[in-house]
Amino acid sequence: MIGHRFFRDVRGQTPTDFVIGVSLFLATVAVVLSLAPVLFTGGVGGVPPDAGGADRAVEHLKHGVLAGTGDGALDERGSVSRACTIAFFDASSAPASAGCAYDSSRSLPVLVGVPESHAMTVTVVDQGGDTVTVDGVELSRSHDAPGTEGMDSVVVTRSISIVGVGEDPVRLRVTVTPGGAE
Repeated sequence: MIGHRFFRDVRGQTPTDFVIGVSLFLATVAVVLSLAPVLFTGGVGGVPPDAGGADRAVEHLKHGVLAGTGDGALDERGSVSRACTIAFFDASSAPASAGCAYDSSRSLPVLVGVPESHAMTVTVVDQGGDTVTVDGVELSRSHDAPGTEGMDSVVVTRSISIVGVGEDPVRLRVTVTPGGAE
C-alpha cells in the first residue's frame, strides 16, 4: 500500500504550528474589526450627525416648498416657483396667496422635517457665493436653537433655477447644526 505509507511519512501539524496559525488569524480579525467603522462611515471622524436629515431637507425644499405645485414637480425647465421662493424667504408674504403648498405658521425645521432642536440656515447663493436677492427679498432664512454652539454642521447644496431670475443656475444651500436634545 503505497498510499498508506505516504501518510505516515509526512510530518503533521505541531503545537507550535497551531499557535502561530491561530495567532495570525486572531491578529487579522482584530485589524479587520478595528477598521470596520471607517469602512462603513466613509472616513476618519465618520458621517456627521443628521447628514441624511439635511439631505432630505434640501430635497423637500427644492421639490416641495419652493416648487409651488404641491405635487413636488418642478416646471418644464426644472425651475422652482418665483412666487413660492419669495414667500418662503419673506416672512410677511402669504404662501397660500402665491399658490404654494406649505404652511408658513410652522417653524423652519418642522417645515422641512428636521427636529426643532437643530439650528439651520437656508440660503440661495449665486456662482460667487453671494446671497441672491429677488424683488428686494434676500433669499436667506434661519432658525437658531440653543445648545448648537460649537457643534459640527452639515451643509448640503443643490443647483436650482428660479423662474424669471436670470439664466444662470443658483445654489440652494441648507446648513443644519444638530442640537443637544431631540
